[in-house]
Amino acid sequence: MQTRPIRRVKLSKKSGGLWFGLAWLIGAALVTQVQGAADHVEIDSEQSFINVEVHVPLQNFRSHLASYNAAVGLGGDGNISDVALTFRFSDLHSGNGVRDAHMMAWLGGVEATGAFILESLTSAADGTEHALGLLEIHGVKQPVKFPVVVERHGRDYTISGEVHFDYRQWELPLLSRVGERVDPQLTVRFKLAGTAQ
Repeated sequence: MQTRPIRRVKLSKKSGGLWFGLAWLIGAALVTQVQGAADHVEIDSEQSFINVEVHVPLQNFRSHLASYNAAVGLGGDGNISDVALTFRFSDLHSGNGVRDAHMMAWLGGVEATGAFILESLTSAADGTEHALGLLEIHGVKQPVKFPVVVERHGRDYTISGEVHFDYRQWELPLLSRVGERVDPQLTVRFKLAGTAQ
Protein backbone atom coordinates (compact mmCIF):
# COMPACT_ATOMS: atom_id res chain seq x y z
CA MET A 1 0.00 0.00 0.00
CA GLN A 2 1.40 3.33 -1.00
CA THR A 3 1.07 6.10 1.51
CA ARG A 4 0.76 9.62 0.26
CA PRO A 5 2.63 12.25 2.20
CA ILE A 6 0.51 14.85 3.95
CA ARG A 7 0.66 18.11 2.14
CA ARG A 8 1.07 21.01 4.51
CA VAL A 9 -0.68 24.16 3.46
CA LYS A 10 0.70 27.41 4.70
CA LEU A 11 -1.97 30.07 5.06
CA SER A 12 -1.08 33.45 3.75
CA LYS A 13 -2.28 36.55 5.52
CA LYS A 14 -4.90 36.89 2.80
CA SER A 15 -6.23 33.34 3.06
CA GLY A 16 -6.01 33.41 6.86
CA GLY A 17 -8.22 36.48 6.92
CA LEU A 18 -10.69 34.69 4.65
CA TRP A 19 -10.92 31.70 6.99
CA PHE A 20 -11.30 33.96 10.01
CA GLY A 21 -14.11 35.88 8.30
CA LEU A 22 -15.89 32.65 7.35
CA ALA A 23 -15.62 31.31 10.90
CA TRP A 24 -16.96 34.59 12.28
CA LEU A 25 -19.97 34.48 9.93
CA ILE A 26 -20.77 30.89 10.88
CA GLY A 27 -20.47 31.70 14.57
CA ALA A 28 -22.68 34.78 14.24
CA ALA A 29 -25.30 32.74 12.36
CA LEU A 30 -25.33 30.09 15.11
CA VAL A 31 -25.67 32.71 17.85
CA THR A 32 -28.50 34.42 15.96
CA GLN A 33 -30.28 31.09 15.55
CA VAL A 34 -30.01 30.32 19.27
CA GLN A 35 -31.12 33.81 20.25
CA GLY A 36 -34.04 33.65 17.82
CA ALA A 37 -35.37 30.42 19.30
CA ALA A 38 -37.35 32.17 22.05
CA ASP A 39 -39.51 29.83 24.13
CA HIS A 40 -41.42 32.20 26.40
CA VAL A 41 -42.66 35.75 26.86
CA GLU A 42 -41.27 37.72 29.78
CA ILE A 43 -44.28 39.68 31.09
CA ASP A 44 -43.75 43.37 31.83
CA SER A 45 -45.90 44.20 34.86
CA GLU A 46 -45.70 47.92 34.11
CA GLN A 47 -47.42 47.37 30.76
CA SER A 48 -49.88 44.72 31.98
CA PHE A 49 -52.98 44.63 34.18
CA ILE A 50 -55.71 42.32 35.50
CA ASN A 51 -58.87 43.98 36.83
CA VAL A 52 -62.07 42.48 38.24
CA GLU A 53 -65.27 44.50 37.84
CA VAL A 54 -67.99 43.89 40.45
CA HIS A 55 -71.55 45.07 39.83
CA VAL A 56 -73.55 46.41 42.77
CA PRO A 57 -76.96 48.18 42.39
CA LEU A 58 -75.86 51.51 43.91
CA GLN A 59 -72.23 51.62 42.90
CA ASN A 60 -70.01 49.31 40.86
CA PHE A 61 -66.39 48.92 41.83
CA ARG A 62 -63.20 47.54 40.36
CA SER A 63 -60.49 45.52 42.05
CA HIS A 64 -56.95 45.51 40.68
CA LEU A 65 -54.75 42.43 40.95
CA ALA A 66 -51.52 44.00 42.17
CA SER A 67 -49.33 40.89 41.98
CA TYR A 68 -49.45 37.61 40.06
CA ASN A 69 -47.25 35.05 38.31
CA ALA A 70 -47.79 34.65 34.57
CA ALA A 71 -45.90 32.09 32.47
CA VAL A 72 -46.47 32.45 28.72
CA GLY A 73 -44.88 29.81 26.50
CA LEU A 74 -44.09 29.98 22.79
CA GLY A 75 -44.14 27.21 20.20
CA GLY A 76 -41.52 26.67 17.53
CA ASP A 77 -43.53 28.90 15.16
CA GLY A 78 -43.44 31.79 17.62
CA ASN A 79 -47.15 31.54 18.47
CA ILE A 80 -48.53 31.39 22.01
CA SER A 81 -48.52 27.74 23.09
CA ASP A 82 -49.44 27.84 26.77
CA VAL A 83 -50.36 30.25 29.55
CA ALA A 84 -50.31 29.59 33.28
CA LEU A 85 -51.45 32.27 35.72
CA THR A 86 -51.40 31.98 39.51
CA PHE A 87 -52.35 34.58 42.11
CA ARG A 88 -53.51 35.26 45.67
CA PHE A 89 -56.86 36.92 46.24
CA SER A 90 -55.28 39.02 48.99
CA ASP A 91 -53.52 40.89 46.16
CA LEU A 92 -56.88 42.14 44.85
CA HIS A 93 -57.31 45.77 45.93
CA SER A 94 -60.37 47.95 45.36
CA GLY A 95 -59.18 51.00 47.28
CA ASN A 96 -61.53 50.27 50.18
CA GLY A 97 -59.92 48.28 53.00
CA VAL A 98 -63.20 47.33 54.72
CA ARG A 99 -64.69 46.10 51.45
CA ASP A 100 -61.53 44.15 50.61
CA ALA A 101 -61.58 42.43 54.02
CA HIS A 102 -65.21 41.44 53.43
CA MET A 103 -64.30 40.06 50.01
CA MET A 104 -61.41 38.05 51.49
CA ALA A 105 -63.70 36.46 54.07
CA TRP A 106 -66.17 35.59 51.30
CA LEU A 107 -63.40 33.99 49.19
CA GLY A 108 -62.15 31.86 52.08
CA GLY A 109 -59.58 34.00 53.86
CA VAL A 110 -56.34 35.77 53.01
CA GLU A 111 -54.66 32.49 52.01
CA ALA A 112 -57.16 31.86 49.20
CA THR A 113 -55.51 31.39 45.82
CA GLY A 114 -56.57 31.19 42.20
CA ALA A 115 -55.15 30.01 38.89
CA PHE A 116 -55.84 29.90 35.17
CA ILE A 117 -54.36 27.31 32.81
CA LEU A 118 -54.80 27.73 29.05
CA GLU A 119 -55.90 24.53 27.28
CA SER A 120 -56.29 25.80 23.72
CA LEU A 121 -56.15 28.93 21.60
CA THR A 122 -58.15 28.71 18.37
CA SER A 123 -58.96 31.04 15.47
CA ALA A 124 -62.50 31.37 14.15
CA ALA A 125 -63.48 31.85 10.49
CA ASP A 126 -63.87 35.60 11.03
CA GLY A 127 -60.30 35.86 12.31
CA THR A 128 -61.14 36.25 16.01
CA GLU A 129 -59.27 34.10 18.51
CA HIS A 130 -60.79 32.27 21.46
CA ALA A 131 -59.08 30.94 24.56
CA LEU A 132 -60.30 27.89 26.45
CA GLY A 133 -58.89 27.09 29.84
CA LEU A 134 -59.51 26.09 33.44
CA LEU A 135 -60.12 28.77 36.06
CA GLU A 136 -59.53 27.66 39.65
CA ILE A 137 -60.97 29.48 42.66
CA HIS A 138 -60.25 28.07 46.16
CA GLY A 139 -59.80 24.55 44.79
CA VAL A 140 -62.77 24.47 42.41
CA LYS A 141 -61.93 24.26 38.70
CA GLN A 142 -64.34 25.23 35.93
CA PRO A 143 -63.78 25.71 32.18
CA VAL A 144 -64.02 29.24 30.76
CA LYS A 145 -64.00 30.31 27.13
CA PHE A 146 -63.55 33.88 25.97
CA PRO A 147 -62.33 35.94 22.99
CA VAL A 148 -58.79 37.29 23.07
CA VAL A 149 -56.66 39.56 20.94
CA VAL A 150 -53.06 38.47 20.42
CA GLU A 151 -50.75 41.08 18.90
CA ARG A 152 -47.19 40.44 17.84
CA HIS A 153 -44.70 43.06 16.73
CA GLY A 154 -41.27 41.56 16.30
CA ARG A 155 -40.38 40.09 19.70
CA ASP A 156 -43.09 42.05 21.55
CA TYR A 157 -46.38 40.30 22.42
CA THR A 158 -49.67 41.54 23.86
CA ILE A 159 -52.57 39.32 24.96
CA SER A 160 -55.76 41.16 25.91
CA GLY A 161 -59.43 40.38 26.43
CA GLU A 162 -62.23 40.09 28.94
CA VAL A 163 -63.94 37.19 30.67
CA HIS A 164 -67.52 37.09 31.97
CA PHE A 165 -68.56 34.40 34.42
CA ASP A 166 -70.97 33.58 37.25
CA TYR A 167 -69.03 33.10 40.46
CA ARG A 168 -71.68 30.66 41.77
CA GLN A 169 -70.24 28.05 39.39
CA TRP A 170 -67.21 27.97 41.70
CA GLU A 171 -69.42 27.12 44.69
CA LEU A 172 -69.27 30.65 46.08
CA PRO A 173 -72.40 31.90 47.87
CA LEU A 174 -74.22 35.04 46.80
CA LEU A 175 -72.33 38.04 48.08
CA SER A 176 -74.13 40.95 49.68
CA ARG A 177 -72.83 44.35 50.76
CA VAL A 178 -74.77 46.56 53.18
CA GLY A 179 -77.92 44.61 52.48
CA GLU A 180 -77.45 44.75 48.69
CA ARG A 181 -76.87 41.63 46.66
CA VAL A 182 -73.80 41.71 44.46
CA ASP A 183 -74.44 40.65 40.88
CA PRO A 184 -73.05 37.09 40.53
CA GLN A 185 -71.79 38.00 37.04
CA LEU A 186 -68.20 39.19 37.25
CA THR A 187 -66.09 40.71 34.49
CA VAL A 188 -62.32 40.30 34.31
CA ARG A 189 -60.44 42.59 31.93
CA PHE A 190 -56.78 41.94 31.30
CA LYS A 191 -53.71 42.74 29.24
CA LEU A 192 -50.47 40.82 29.39
CA ALA A 193 -47.60 42.46 27.53
CA GLY A 194 -44.00 41.35 27.26
CA THR A 195 -41.01 40.42 25.15
CA ALA A 196 -39.98 37.02 23.80
CA GLN A 197 -36.93 35.57 25.52
